[in-house]
Amino acid sequence: MKDGVSFWKKYNIHHPFLLAEYRGNGKKYHKFFAKLNVDQSFSSEIAFVELIGFPTTSMAKKIINYFANIYFQMKTENI
Repeated sequence: MKDGVSFWKKYNIHHPFLLAEYRGNGKKYHKFFAKLNVDQSFSSEIAFVELIGFPTTSMAKKIINYFANIYFQMKTENI
């Protein structure tokens, strides 16, 4: 998405995954955020940043395993 602020103002939702016609994965996080009822007037004040260097759609179990492996590796190496 190139202009999230304009999208939010046009559709009154913060992300395309919440559009009725969207049938893909990845809605869970955005549904939870939507429950906060943050008004579109705050759209220019909020930034959604992908903190992980890859999309996490439909990867919840894989992500947990990935981070568990990193955690245990760090613990083993006393990092």
